[in-house]
Amino acid sequence: MDKNEKDDASDGVAGSASLRAENAKLRIECQGAQKQAEMTEENSWALSVTRRNAFVTTTCVHTCVSWI
Repeated sequence: MDKNEKDDASDGVAGSASLRAENAKLRIECQGAQKQAEMTEENSWALSVTRRNAFVTTTCVHTCVSWI
């Protein structure tokens, strides 16, 4: 095996390692984005419950006041 073949082989190993590192980084970013999306979904659900509760409370107060 001459010098060029050896260099090609070591480049392949280094290239493979850098691809694995890049994939790991992308996987972490993807998991972070997915977690953020889940949290946003939970927050919007909580917000809709809060709005509904505020609406029910407001409606109740108006109804009770009109009875008095």
